[in-house]
Amino acid sequence: MKFPLYLTIILSLAISFSAATQQNPAIPLHPVYPADDNGTAEAEHAARQVVDEFFVAWNNADNPAIHKAINFPHVFLVNNGRMAIANGPDELITDFDRMRKDSDWHSSSLDSIEITRSSPDKVHFEIVFSRRHKDGTAYRTVPALWIVTKQDGHWGIQIRSIMSNIDLAPKV
Repeated sequence: MKFPLYLTIILSLAISFSAATQQNPAIPLHPVYPADDNGTAEAEHAARQVVDEFFVAWNNADNPAIHKAINFPHVFLVNNGRMAIANGPDELITDFDRMRKDSDWHSSSLDSIEITRSSPDKVHFEIVFSRRHKDGTAYRTVPALWIVTKQDGHWGIQIRSIMSNIDLAPKV
């Protein structure tokens, strides 16, 4: 099966990401940008806000708010070449009740975030996030590559690629 060029690029990025997950950078809440950045400072700030808004919506189990932080079509890549493409909000619904029942999920945390590439309309983030139980303990910690884009003036997460086979959570 032949994949379109953009999917080949996305898959290549996902594969190369695993080597970069050996670092755990601090999360810059208010990074300092150079004076001459060709518009990337504003893009990076806007894209970071979207990531933060996504996590707030996710932790509130609020699918409509999650959709506001997403650009469609939305691509979600996991292991074994599996991919899901949501063309609109009706195709991207998370069953939070099932997550609570199946894995005792209570919340997720953004443990680290680093901008790896940016332009005025696209920002690549390497992130690490954890799923947590009610007592705050992490039961799943996963590295990921997220790409946030600006479409028609709207910043949203376009691509999420997670390395779900890599669990960085401490074993108890």
